[in-house]
Amino acid sequence: MGKTFNKTWQHSENEAELYKNWEAAGYFKPEISGKLTADNSKLEASAKPFVIAIPPPNITGKLHIGHAYGTTLEDLMIRYHRLLGEPSLWIPGMDHAGIATQTVVDKELRKKGINKNEIGRKKFEEEVWKWKEEYGGKILQQLRAIGASCDWSRERFTLDAGLSDAVREAFVHLYKKDLIYRGEYIVNWCPKCGTAIADDEVEYEPQKAKLYFFKYDKNFPITIATTRPETKLGDTGVAVNPDDERYSEFVGREFEIDLDGVKGKVKIIADRAVDKDFGTGAVGITPAHSMADWRLAEDHNLEKIKVIDGHGRMTDEAGKYAGMKVLEAREKLVEYLKSASLLDKEEEIENNLSICYRCESPIEPLPSLQWFVKMEPLAAKAKEAVKSGKIKIIPKRFEKVYFHWLDNIRDWCISRQLWWGHRLPVWYKLAGNPKSKIGNSKQTESNSNIQNPKVSNLENSNLDIVSNFDIRASDFGGEIFVGKEPPQDSENWRQDEDVLDTWFSSALWPFSTLGWPEAPRSLDEVGPSFAKATEGKTGGCKSLGLSYAPGITECDYAYFFPTSVLETGYDILFFWVARMIMMSLELTGEIPFETVYLHGLVRDEKNRKLSKSLGNVLDPLDLIAKYGTDALRMALIVGSTPGQDLAVDEAKIKGYRNFSNKIWNASRFVSLRVTDGDLQSGELGESRIDLPAGEAGNLELSGELLTPADKKILDEHNKVIKSVTDNLNKFKFSYAGERLYEYFWHSFCDRYIEESKKQLDNSVIARSETTKQSGQEKIATPDKLAMTINTKKILIKILSESLVLMHPYIPFVTEAVWQSLREFCP
Repeated sequence: MGKTFNKTWQHSENEAELYKNWEAAGYFKPEISGKLTADNSKLEASAKPFVIAIPPPNITGKLHIGHAYGTTLEDLMIRYHRLLGEPSLWIPGMDHAGIATQTVVDKELRKKGINKNEIGRKKFEEEVWKWKEEYGGKILQQLRAIGASCDWSRERFTLDAGLSDAVREAFVHLYKKDLIYRGEYIVNWCPKCGTAIADDEVEYEPQKAKLYFFKYDKNFPITIATTRPETKLGDTGVAVNPDDERYSEFVGREFEIDLDGVKGKVKIIADRAVDKDFGTGAVGITPAHSMADWRLAEDHNLEKIKVIDGHGRMTDEAGKYAGMKVLEAREKLVEYLKSASLLDKEEEIENNLSICYRCESPIEPLPSLQWFVKMEPLAAKAKEAVKSGKIKIIPKRFEKVYFHWLDNIRDWCISRQLWWGHRLPVWYKLAGNPKSKIGNSKQTESNSNIQNPKVSNLENSNLDIVSNFDIRASDFGGEIFVGKEPPQDSENWRQDEDVLDTWFSSALWPFSTLGWPEAPRSLDEVGPSFAKATEGKTGGCKSLGLSYAPGITECDYAYFFPTSVLETGYDILFFWVARMIMMSLELTGEIPFETVYLHGLVRDEKNRKLSKSLGNVLDPLDLIAKYGTDALRMALIVGSTPGQDLAVDEAKIKGYRNFSNKIWNASRFVSLRVTDGDLQSGELGESRIDLPAGEAGNLELSGELLTPADKKILDEHNKVIKSVTDNLNKFKFSYAGERLYEYFWHSFCDRYIEESKKQLDNSVIARSETTKQSGQEKIATPDKLAMTINTKKILIKILSESLVLMHPYIPFVTEAVWQSLREFCP
C-alpha cells in the first residue's frame, strides 16, 4: 500500500493482504521473555505473559455469528496486551466434537448411500478424519478473516497425538485416585443418537401435557397422577409424604397389582421428597425410568424393572405393549384405563420436556452401565478457587450460578456409545483364556497402568443394560486393565468400545495445549532447554518436537500457564468452565485461568433468537464481504455487556462501516495537509511532512502558540487515553469502544479538523505575505507559520495515537493508515 491513499477505504482489497503480512512477519508469535541464572540452570521470567486459549470451535461446519463475537472479544484483548509490550499468546485449535461430528458425517454418508454400520468403525473414522481435514482448514481461514491474531504454529486439535496422550494421562490419574468408576446407574439416554449424555447436555422445552389420574387396578386403594402412564408398567412402589394423613394407613404395605395384564408388586413408602399438594400426593415409582425414582428405589430397596429400551420402544416387561413406541403405548394404555373405568380424570398442565441438546429429540432416563467421574471432591476445590478470588468471573452475578451448580453437583457420566472420539483407555480380561497374564513385570508404575477389579461382574446385574459394548457377561472375566498403553498380552483383553464425552478432553484444554503432561512443569526445570536453544541468550526455547504444532516449546507450560483469561459464552459455564477449573486443580495443582469473561448470545434487533426459520441468521463471512471485518467487529463489541445477550442487525454493521470510512478520510486529509504534495488521480503522491528541516520526527509542541482549540483537543485526548485504558483493564470493552467512536468522529473529525483548517490556511496567507530582499524570499508572518506547524504536529499526534487506541477494535483500517503514515508517525 505504501504511502498512498485511495479516495475511499476498500476493505475487500486490503484486509487479506494485511493479515497475510502480519502472519508472515511473525507478529502473532510471542517471545518468551526471561533471563537465565548465572549457571544456566533456571529461567527467570522478566515479563508476565498474557495468554488466552481459544474456545475450540467444533469441526462440524462453518463458523456462525456467535463465534465471530467471541473471537472478536478475544482478539481485542490479545492485541491490546500486545500493544502494552506483554508477551501475548493466543492458542488456536479445534474440538473433535464427538456426537455432533459423528451425526453430521453420518448424515453426509447416508446421502451417498453409505451406512456407517456396514463400513465399520475403522472406515467410518477415516471418513471423519477426511471431514476434519476439509472443514478444519475452512474454519481456520474463517478465524483469520475475523482478524484472529493467533499463533498458528501452536494450533491444537483435541484428537491430536499430544492431547490424546493428555486425555489418557488424566483418565489414569483420576482412576488411581478412585475418582473414576464404572457403575450401573440411571442416565440420560438419547434413542436417536444412541448414546448416554450428561445432565448438562439435556435441554428443556416447555410443552403442554396431560396429567392422568388413575389406579393400577380396581383393588388398588390409591389414585396416582402422572404425565407418563406408559412408564407405570414398570412401577414397583408408590411414594407419599410422611405428613400426609390420607395415606398413613398404607405406608409400609405391599400390594399386588395387575395393570392390563402386567402383574407386579408395589410397596407404599413415605418420603419427604414427595409434594403432597401435587396431583393426588401419591407418586408411582418407576426406578428404571426416572432419576428421582432411581434414588428413591436405592433408599427403599425397591426392584428396578425396565419397560423402555434404548430405541425408545417398550420391552417384553411391558406385556402386550412390547415393541410399541413410547407415545403409541401411552395412547393405548390411556384407552385401556378409560375402558376399565380406572381413569379418574385428565388435567392440562404445562411442564418441560427433556430433549437432547444435539438432535433435540426426547430423552429417556434409562439404567445403564457407564463410566462416571466423582464430582463432589473436585467441586469443593473449584468452589474455593472462585470464593477466594483466585479466579474472577465477569459478570460477578454468575458466581452465584456457579456456586449453586457446584453445591448440587452429580457424578458426571463420561462414557459415550460412539465411534468418534477418545476411546476409553480400559481393557477387559476375556474369561476362559488360559493364556491370560496379569501384572506383567515389564509393566511398571511409571507407565501408569493399573489392574484392579473395581467394576462389579456384569453377571450380578439383573437389568438389560443399555450399551453398545459387545461383551457378554459370560465372556467377561471380571478384571479390568486401565493404562495409557494396552496390556502386553493384549490378545487376552478387549478394549472398551465407548469413547469419552467430548467435554472430558475439552476440560484439559488450557494446559494440555501447552504440552502437559510431557513439558517441564516449572521455570526451574527449563533452564537447560532455554540455554541450549539460545546459547545462553534470551528470547527462545527448544521446540517440544510436535510436528502438528511446531511452535510449542519445552518452556510453554512453565511460562504461559496458568493462562490469563477464558472468554466464552455464559451457556457453557457448567459444560466447560467449571470442569476446566476442577480438572486443572486436580491434575496440575494450578488454576487454569485468572479471569472468566462470559459473553451472551447474539440476537436480532427484535431480541429474537437467530434461526433459519425466522430468516434472521447473520453469516459473518457474508457480512465481512459486504461491510468489512472492522465494521462487524465494532458492531459486535459496542453495545455488548458481559453476560447479556447482544442485539445486532445489518444497519448497525453498516453504521460502523461508515466509521471505517471516516477514519480513512480523516487520515487522508491529515496526510494531504501536512505534506507539500497534491493529490493526483485520486491518490497521494510521494511526499513528506511539511515541517522545517530537522523537525519531521519532532512532535514537541510550542505551548505559547497553542490555540484554544488545540488546548481543548489535547486535554480531551489525554482524558480519552486514560478512560480507554482504564476501561480495557476493567474488561469494559463496550464503554472504551463507544468513547473512542465519539471522540474520534465528533471531537477530532467534526470539531478539531474543521478548526484546524483555519489555522492551516495561515500558511497560505503567510506565504503570500512575502517581500523580496536581496533576492531572497522572507516570511512576513513567522508566528502564523509556527502556529501552523503546531497544528500539523497536533493532527499527527492525535491521529497516530488514536490509531493505536483503536487498533484492537478495528485492526485493518488502522494498520493500513499507519503504514501509509509511518514515515512521520511517532
